[in-house]
Amino acid sequence: MTARVNDLESWKLFCLIVEKQGLNAAADFADIEPSRLSRVINSLEAELGSPLLVHNRRPLQTTSFGDQAYEMAKALLAQHAQMLETLKAVSYTHLRAHETLSD
Repeated sequence: MTARVNDLESWKLFCLIVEKQGLNAAADFADIEPSRLSRVINSLEAELGSPLLVHNRRPLQTTSFGDQAYEMAKALLAQHAQMLETLKAVSYTHLRAHETLSD
């Protein structure tokens, strides 16, 4: 998987790494290989042109750019989740109204 900055999954994984405070903890939590997470971070950093994490530092630290990216990604992911929830509710309401009209 090549991470892309416009890929929500890449941002979800970045946020997970930050929240779990490391690649290995995030990989264990998500049941994926740490190398996949490393590739995601490397791809995001390459595409953005700036580091998100302080590499080779324990415990994990984000750069100031990474802090900004994390906050913005969390907001984006929350908005996306809200959008899906709203659309599902609207879809359910429309389905129920259609069923009522069909009866």
